[in-house]
Amino acid sequence: MLGKLGFASEGLDPQFEEKILRLQQGEYAVVATTRNGVPEEKNLYRIVCALSPEIRRRMFLVLVGDEFKSGEGSQAFAVLADLVIHSSDAATGERLVARTMIERRRVYQTFWDAEDRKAEGKL
Repeated sequence: MLGKLGFASEGLDPQFEEKILRLQQGEYAVVATTRNGVPEEKNLYRIVCALSPEIRRRMFLVLVGDEFKSGEGSQAFAVLADLVIHSSDAATGERLVARTMIERRRVYQTFWDAEDRKAEGKL
């Protein structure tokens, strides 16, 4: 699904530690994961939730699971995600992802612009 939207995808293994470091440095624009089913030290959802607000705001988090209704905003808000997708829609949800990314960009753009100006010393 993310490939159809022009994103490259990577799994965590075998270079788990390196990729987590890159994630913590804000190098990934989109992260898609589940909330459970993996060992605690490899729980990508928990790692993303522990990121600094500055890095997290620039990352688009998609949570996939049977417990979600695809596109349900209140569920996404409750689990600190940008979008939730039911497992059965995971392979075909590119329209939903694209639409949600556009909306999120509209909401956050002013914040990102101010953050960039601050980093440049213009604010």
